[in-house]
Amino acid sequence: MARDMHEKFDKYWGDIEKLNLMMFVAIVLDPRYKLRFVNFWFRKWNLGAVAKDMTKNVKRALVRMYEHYCDCDGYSNGQGQDGSSSNNVETIPVQDPHAFVKSIYKMHLAVDSLENKSKVERYLADCVEEDSPNFCILNWWKVNSSKYRLLSKVACDVLVIPLSTVASESAFSTGGLVLDPFRNSLLPNTVEMLICAQNWLRATDVIDLQESMEEVESYEGLELVSKFASQSTITVEEED
Repeated sequence: MARDMHEKFDKYWGDIEKLNLMMFVAIVLDPRYKLRFVNFWFRKWNLGAVAKDMTKNVKRALVRMYEHYCDCDGYSNGQGQDGSSSNNVETIPVQDPHAFVKSIYKMHLAVDSLENKSKVERYLADCVEEDSPNFCILNWWKVNSSKYRLLSKVACDVLVIPLSTVASESAFSTGGLVLDPFRNSLLPNTVEMLICAQNWLRATDVIDLQESMEEVESYEGLELVSKFASQSTITVEEED
């Protein structure tokens, strides 16, 4: 069982480059840690050049999620947070064609970068919150939802993802493999023998059946002797 558990651990946690990025995004969305905390531990783990790439991947994943929420909320197609459109460039007087083209490009960058990316950059650039025992992440995002309206929605959706959906019994117990619906009336001694036999069959060392049977008989003999001695003691005490 321990070997199977170790294989499961290596599958999901062994290679850091194969981990789900949502694990690190959730840490970044914790105002006590943010991206600097993730980057710090990437470097502490001696990942070398991989640390820089992993940090970029985590940040890129967060930005892409935020842009997706912006698109779903109607921020795409040049619409800003106040609902204004980039068509306002028509009010700019056309005196210098070069200045006109530059102004259009600046407004495009303002809509495309400021609304979709600056909120993430602003959040990452802000100072981290002090870690205290009573700190509540969800409450923090609720209070700061006016400052980070869409980013708070991203945080709420990410932070509610369960870390694991594997039940503890299925991970640590083999009872379900022995006591299925067709064998749920087995006696405890029979179940114990089945589990022992399973362990013997899976063991790497060869088991001497004759020696094992002799040990079982010796244990049974000791139990009979102790039981007989206890009964004899009780009989003597009753006679006295």
